[in-house]
Amino acid sequence: MNREADLLDSARKYSFRARMDKGEPSGPIFVKGSGSEVEDIDGRRYLHFNSGQMCAALGHNHPTITAAITEACATMIHAHSSYYNVKEIELAGRLARVMPEGLDKSLFLQSGADANEAAVLIARKFTGGYEVASPHISFHGLSDTARSLTFAGWHADHGPLAAGSYAMVAPYCYRCPLRQTFPSCGYACLDTSFELLDAQATGRPAAVITEPLFSAGGGVSISAVTTTAEIEEKVVSGGFIATHSHSNDPLTCAAGIASLDVIEQEDVPAKARAIGERFKGHLTALAQRYEQIGQVRGRGMLLGIELVDDRESRRPAKTLGQAVHRRCFEQGLIFSQRRGGSVLRFVPPATTTPEQLDRAADILDGALRAAIDAQSRGG
Repeated sequence: MNREADLLDSARKYSFRARMDKGEPSGPIFVKGSGSEVEDIDGRRYLHFNSGQMCAALGHNHPTITAAITEACATMIHAHSSYYNVKEIELAGRLARVMPEGLDKSLFLQSGADANEAAVLIARKFTGGYEVASPHISFHGLSDTARSLTFAGWHADHGPLAAGSYAMVAPYCYRCPLRQTFPSCGYACLDTSFELLDAQATGRPAAVITEPLFSAGGGVSISAVTTTAEIEEKVVSGGFIATHSHSNDPLTCAAGIASLDVIEQEDVPAKARAIGERFKGHLTALAQRYEQIGQVRGRGMLLGIELVDDRESRRPAKTLGQAVHRRCFEQGLIFSQRRGGSVLRFVPPATTTPEQLDRAADILDGALRAAIDAQSRGG
């Protein structure tokens, strides 16, 4: 009996097919993970250079985090969200100590979309405005307000977007939508964005929502909105409430505290720099060998390459990217692809060793060579 086939058959019958990068149910089916690797139901192991859904950046099943969750399971998993619990208060204090000065007040929710919804509501309540701008390739979540500000896609057949949602021109220097060159452009994308906003807006701005790097991420299912005491006082005095059944739960807050412990005690920023330097070095070397790599970009544990038909035209090589992705997956390397397949995104967890980075680069090298050769033969 083939257990994977049986489970996939069950998935076709009972699992709702609303996944971002998948259509029909297909394997592999994962059963466990540790560090930078995951294992499927047949015992095959994969280097997970997408860190789960970019939410296991500290490594799958990190012992410090699993210990904190285990302790919470033995003490208190869920608390009434109208009352305080110890872990919530401890996490809020820890965040205040690492945030920029003045950002002292934190509210804990379940997802990035939840946090973005709450942040927009707070901004609207504080300013009295309702208009929000976001870069045109941004991703902020797929709840109502977050989706209306997610201009990277996922709008089809969802009806009108929430009022007051405006797109700005995102800086994309390799493929500038304004056909400019940095730095001689003088940030033309920013000037154009202001002109577009002035032309469309009604004069009631509330916020701009953006990201340092256009991507995604998380941890156990917890998110935070952090603001100043002044903003909190004004919006709460005006009747603002943002909560869910599991807001500020002690289990997820315990995981949040443990995550900060790992980041600080293991010096994850230093690990990220080392991973970025080594793997970006590999990607840069590959770009010197393969004309189809148009650009290497990113930093730390978030890196990517953009594949092109040729570097002069910069036409996105979507078919090639899809083939490289498939071949890497078959060889045990997981990462994500965007822009129809032409952009390959790598997010190795902080647990990734130099040997694993080298192995991933070897797999990618072989996949690129095989896919380019097959393409040249018309296969």
